[in-house]
Amino acid sequence: TDGKILSLVKPQFELGAENLNRSGIVKDPNLYPRLEKEMIEFARINNFSVLKYLTSQVPGKDGNQEFFIYLKKEF
Repeated sequence: TDGKILSLVKPQFELGAENLNRSGIVKDPNLYPRLEKEMIEFARINNFSVLKYLTSQVPGKDGNQEFFIYLKKEF
């Protein structure tokens, strides 16, 4: 048996306030690859397999780039 999760990754919450402008937008898109690596590592530490990490085609409400992470966990 396994379970799958599709989760929305919101960089403005994961990268911290120091990486946002006053409007809450991520200042440096070059941080996105670091965030991807951190999310994948977190998933693996918690015994999830990462099936996909995808860029959302629709920006967040305030204009931030958002991502999806698709995970699988075997029980």
